[in-house]
Amino acid sequence: MEPPPEEINFRILVVCSGNLHRSPFAEAVLLRRLGELGLTDVAVESAGLAATEGEACPVEVVQAAAEWDVDLSSHRASQVNGYMMREADLILTLERYHFTALATAFPADREKLHLLSVFDQDENPEDIPDPAELDGEGLRAVYRRIALCADALAEYYAEPMQEDG
Repeated sequence: MEPPPEEINFRILVVCSGNLHRSPFAEAVLLRRLGELGLTDVAVESAGLAATEGEACPVEVVQAAAEWDVDLSSHRASQVNGYMMREADLILTLERYHFTALATAFPADREKLHLLSVFDQDENPEDIPDPAELDGEGLRAVYRRIALCADALAEYYAEPMQEDG
């Protein structure tokens, strides 16, 4: 899994609304993909703007994530905070609303903020919708898009490392 803290050279924070659907899935697939590319010194965590601390992912989310070999059964929601924002080198949001709210609340960290969807090479950067009100296929479509963005992001960060290697 993640290397010991003393070996972390880059920290990514993924933020959505409740930290129950999108950001924990993005955290897991991004961490896995970075590891596959040899970027084991990167830490990834997730949080929510309106998270209920300690809340578990809904059953349908755990089931949908399992289709991607992602286990969210032990995930517990975390509320984004100033420490997380300061420690992160890159902060990815799922919606423009999250971006704006974080930029307003944490102006010193504004330069680290990006929409995750900027890494979607097939579509224009836009919100990745909250699947809380979507059916199972809607949730799967959101997860497909997040996985594509995570793959592109991991490849983007792996290129400089491979050139240096």
